[in-house]
Amino acid sequence: MKNELIIASFKNLPRKRAAERLHEVLQTLGLEEMSGRFFTSN
Repeated sequence: MKNELIIASFKNLPRKRAAERLHEVLQTLGLEEMSGRFFTSN
């Protein structure tokens, strides 16, 4: 058997703030009503 090592590198990707990413994830999953648990004002 052959062992393979895959090395990924992320270069020049736009980095979003964590709060923006969390909001996007909640929207994608249809869980916008849970945003009150994570954000004080929305």
